[in-house]
Amino acid sequence: MNKLNQVGLGRRQFVKGIAAAGALLPLASFAPFAWASDVQGNGNPVRENTLSGSTFDIEIAPLPVNFTGSPRTATTVNGLLPGPVLKLKEGDAVTIRVTNRLEEMCTIHWHGIILDPEMDGVPGISFPGIAPGETFVHRFTVVQHGTYWYHAHTLAEQTGVYGALVIEPRDANDVVKVDRDYPVVLSDWTDENPVDVYLNLKKMAGYYNYRNLTVSDEWPITDS
Repeated sequence: MNKLNQVGLGRRQFVKGIAAAGALLPLASFAPFAWASDVQGNGNPVRENTLSGSTFDIEIAPLPVNFTGSPRTATTVNGLLPGPVLKLKEGDAVTIRVTNRLEEMCTIHWHGIILDPEMDGVPGISFPGIAPGETFVHRFTVVQHGTYWYHAHTLAEQTGVYGALVIEPRDANDVVKVDRDYPVVLSDWTDENPVDVYLNLKKMAGYYNYRNLTVSDEWPITDS
């Protein structure tokens, strides 16, 4: 925010700029699938894309998509990609029931959240993961506030299991007065199998860096 203020760009102007840039995107490319909107690909209504409170029901399930002209299968949270924004409040005891509708084990990890290890959602370390058809109940007391995110701790993260996690402060004096907050989740999509992506990055961390720097990039040749 300090850097934005230095160039005379306030928070409200910044948000308006993002919204304007988003309006320029080719919306037709998203037509085959509802991108975090009010209908699924089959035309049926989905659940709210913002969930608030202290008790949540989360369902991880596959959904056919077509972002690039080739049919693929995404992994959605409550029918959305990205998943719904979860709004909690500092000091609340929350219960989050996560049901796995996939054919393989999956989890949800609450990134950056202070909680007991067995509620953290990391398979093989704090618990075995959520088997197909099973429901795991996360229970913890929220001891912090801020903007975070949740995501799968499996390869399902690459196909859509992620979303924003907003924790409102308990103390009203810590609440920033705004007309409305807009959590921004930046992500991309690839038609590659997540396993192949994982193996490629294991072979070489910069595998997908198509613009590798060279010596001339560090010391560009200039006319004297």
